[in-house]
Amino acid sequence: MRFAITATLTVLMFAGCSPDGPGSKLTFHPVDGDERRYQVYTDMTVDVQRGTRQLSESMSIKMLMHYGVEDQSSTYKLNVSPEYMRLNFKHGGMSSFEQGDYGEKELRTALKEGYTVTVDKENNQLVDVTLNTSSQKLKAELKATLDHLLNDQLSRPGLMHQLAVKKGASQIIKGQNGLPDIRMTVKDFDSELVTLAIADTNQDETADPHTRIFGYAVIERQTGWLVRQAVVMHVPLPPELRDKGTFRIVSAIYPESWRFNHDLQFLENAEGYELITQEKTDPPVPSLSSSTQAMLNTQGVLDTYDQRFLLHYAHLGLSPYMVGEISASNLAAYDENNQALAIPFKAAGAFQHPGLDHDDAETSLEILPLGWDKTAQALEKLQYIEATLNYHATEHIQVTVPIKPEGSQVEVEGAKVIVQPTDNPYEFLIQLIPGETGYFFPDVTQIDKGELRYPHDQTAADWLSLGEKRLLAIVLQGHLPQELKVKFLDTLPDAVALTYRNYAPEPIESTTVRFYDLNQARPENAAAPITTQLLFDSFQQNDEFKTATLENLAPFSTDAPDLYVTLTPEQAELCTLQETSGLTEKGTPLHFAPPPTADNTNYGATQRMPQQYVYQLQTSDQARLYFYGLKAHIALTCQGTPVWQPLPINLPELSVQVSAAALLGEGWEEHARTLPIKRFLRQYRFLDQQDRVLAITAPRSQPAVGSPLGDKLFDYVDESGHIQIMGLVNRVEKLEATGTPITKTWQHQFEPLPDFKALEEAIQ
Repeated sequence: MRFAITATLTVLMFAGCSPDGPGSKLTFHPVDGDERRYQVYTDMTVDVQRGTRQLSESMSIKMLMHYGVEDQSSTYKLNVSPEYMRLNFKHGGMSSFEQGDYGEKELRTALKEGYTVTVDKENNQLVDVTLNTSSQKLKAELKATLDHLLNDQLSRPGLMHQLAVKKGASQIIKGQNGLPDIRMTVKDFDSELVTLAIADTNQDETADPHTRIFGYAVIERQTGWLVRQAVVMHVPLPPELRDKGTFRIVSAIYPESWRFNHDLQFLENAEGYELITQEKTDPPVPSLSSSTQAMLNTQGVLDTYDQRFLLHYAHLGLSPYMVGEISASNLAAYDENNQALAIPFKAAGAFQHPGLDHDDAETSLEILPLGWDKTAQALEKLQYIEATLNYHATEHIQVTVPIKPEGSQVEVEGAKVIVQPTDNPYEFLIQLIPGETGYFFPDVTQIDKGELRYPHDQTAADWLSLGEKRLLAIVLQGHLPQELKVKFLDTLPDAVALTYRNYAPEPIESTTVRFYDLNQARPENAAAPITTQLLFDSFQQNDEFKTATLENLAPFSTDAPDLYVTLTPEQAELCTLQETSGLTEKGTPLHFAPPPTADNTNYGATQRMPQQYVYQLQTSDQARLYFYGLKAHIALTCQGTPVWQPLPINLPELSVQVSAAALLGEGWEEHARTLPIKRFLRQYRFLDQQDRVLAITAPRSQPAVGSPLGDKLFDYVDESGHIQIMGLVNRVEKLEATGTPITKTWQHQFEPLPDFKALEEAIQ
């Protein structure tokens, strides 16, 4: 573990002091008192050969690194310390915000105190690198590892002193300790930034042929401070580890404000997806909710899975496209006595996505607890986190993009859509480039076929993996590149349309939200977040038992001698299914009932109702389910054609409750005490603004509801006479039978029992 962490620090020393210059030359120009923070991600894989065995170990490290400059006349000091760290490997981990084992005490102290780099002002040459720990033993161990990971020249500040700012200009850093020479080349530049390509040369005869280094660094031209960087190194293990093998380090460094996190595994495996084609010239622009609806909840969920602190906030009744931009501020931690804990937090960006355990859009936010031992001690008392969620004014705009054989480009507030032709005149590549306060959705109209792809850096070294090449593309462009490959069958349209989303930097509304870990005890007055739960679960449908309209409905058999009829909830409520010929099996009458293995009424267990009501012909004691030689007569009698009719109920704005009296009228209590909940949910339905059918839940003051077979509507009514709906109610409907009664009849002949005696004789 010490080796892994030291490797990360070495890369940081290389990156944190990459130089640049205010004019035509690149030179690092720090100013006394300068401070910078960087998010740092390192993925390491170690492959070791022990005899005939090949062993592999993977590790990942995330850090928030603080850099401070101290001017000392002829030199300057760069003080570097990790304010946050999380290390994960196959059999364990370590973090800055957890109490470490006794054996980690010295290492934690060394990491917390960081290191200091001293550089000569005049020539940017390294004067000294000092680990700030007081442990001489640990200093020696870490220094030895540093020396073998990267040579002194490569790890020092002021690496590219006086490099000319022009494309193709380069300097070579001579390799030492078996490492190849490193070539630093100006790949691109503008008035603000310079991009350097970093690559080994492998021209030194003493260099290990298996050693490879490649990456990019984007640097501020006027100051020399790093903006972002990614470097991939594949090098032999240092001799003191006594094992032959290699290690591969993928290190990415982003500014403190980086919003997009980092996931090398995603970059390696991401396949994109097929686009949904739009038939209309202009697609409906995704509607945005009001800030009031988007910020209804006063509670959120705190998730501490996998050594991460994630805050989840549900936006009741909304899809991700309907939620404006959200940010967080004023993060504070509290104990069970509502006393503030001294834990500083850093928010790492917010994003919207479909809820994982509910049917609403959700904003998720990762927060980093800063500090070491004192923070770890305070977190043991954590009860909840309070945060200010800010809603930013957001707008969706349709943008027309020309389709021309030579390509085209459209720019809106710095965000770009670039259309590029291909060898096929009916296929185009569309690049989506975000701006500072806006971006394009990856949906496009007027196409016959399309897919979203995640391109990679085409100029990267061949030995890099796909995920590493995609990471390098992120560093070059400053965002996750997205590319649309679209195809037109026979005619090119004049233009296609995309939706552009922009948002204001300053919020228009804020609310205070408390986030609780739902796996731990909460104060009794802390309600769970209100989230949408739909009445039907499409994933629970059985494709073998399909429903149909009354006109197309018919019994069916499987490969066995059985007979089924599948009804919709509406048909099950308004229709009666019977075997009308009076069939019996050994004196026991036959009828239609749910199969013993079916669950047509599993509402109490899942808070959802089935969309398929399956009935099987069986004896009344369920002893026989399969039959031979019988002829069944089936009749389905319905009160009329099922139709859902809106009820004229005055619903409060943004309501999650409905009055039982408004539904059932006077004397509703007596009716509610006898009406089974499964019948009620087939007679009435509650829809949100997306026309989704909502579930209901028992009041918190009531005891837990038991089996749905015995539950009555009254169990779901609170003391004020209201039914709690699991979502925002936009409309209430009641099932009605319209027209004249309908009767459908069928006959089914079961195959005769096989003649086993004749079969036996035939075999003989």
